[in-house]
Amino acid sequence: MTHRLQGLSRLVHRRARRGFSMIDVLVSMAVIALLMGLLLPSLAIVRETARRVVCASNVRQIGLGLAMYGDDFREFLPPTAYLHVATGPKWEQMMVLRMTPLEGPTYQTNSAYWDGLGMLFWHDYLNAPRIFYCPSHKGEHPYERYTSVLNRNANPLNADIVGNYQYRGVGPNGSNRLWRIEPSFSALATDGLRSVDDFSHRTGANVLRADLSLFWYSDTGGLMTANFERMGAASSGDERSNAVYDAWEILDGGSAASSGDPGN
Repeated sequence: MTHRLQGLSRLVHRRARRGFSMIDVLVSMAVIALLMGLLLPSLAIVRETARRVVCASNVRQIGLGLAMYGDDFREFLPPTAYLHVATGPKWEQMMVLRMTPLEGPTYQTNSAYWDGLGMLFWHDYLNAPRIFYCPSHKGEHPYERYTSVLNRNANPLNADIVGNYQYRGVGPNGSNRLWRIEPSFSALATDGLRSVDDFSHRTGANVLRADLSLFWYSDTGGLMTANFERMGAASSGDERSNAVYDAWEILDGGSAASSGDPGN
């Protein structure tokens, strides 16, 4: 009996020392690769959802900044030089937060040429510069590009600053007073519209209405996608500017539908 137990013990010991075979390792690696293939798309969706939430918070804070600015400036929206160009509004440029003197702005504030939504930063309504940058942005204007020049004490005058959010500056009825814009569901600020790279979320956009409510525009019909293709094929600045204006009208229609109002 003792010899039999000793033999069994030696057999178990030999098998324990044998370890994993190459087949065992390959099977384990295949299982891990399969699990990673299944999980990575889900993780990407979770990350993008989190970024959309941060972006929505940024747009909501921009709305609060516009409301505070309006309270202090007789309901007026922050001015933008791009609405008063001799050749007509440059809708596509209204992501600029600050421009260089070479562009010839129509006003000057303490030697710094802030414009549009940038006025909210300069006047300390929104003093955290990251608010103007979407975490999903994959284009040419990430926050990191402007970190140094967003320090007011080190701002060189020859540095443009471009944000990630498009500003309208005026309602479709021509009013630049916040509470006089009609219809109230009109889009007032959103993710960048001047190129497909500026449209940070690809499948849609966070949109601020003139009544300061927020909604998610989902481009399920491909209207915005088709408009970006039109921009890409445009041969002049006027054509690109007109395409951006048409994008605002697309968002107005989506905003009306999401609020239960009849679309345009």
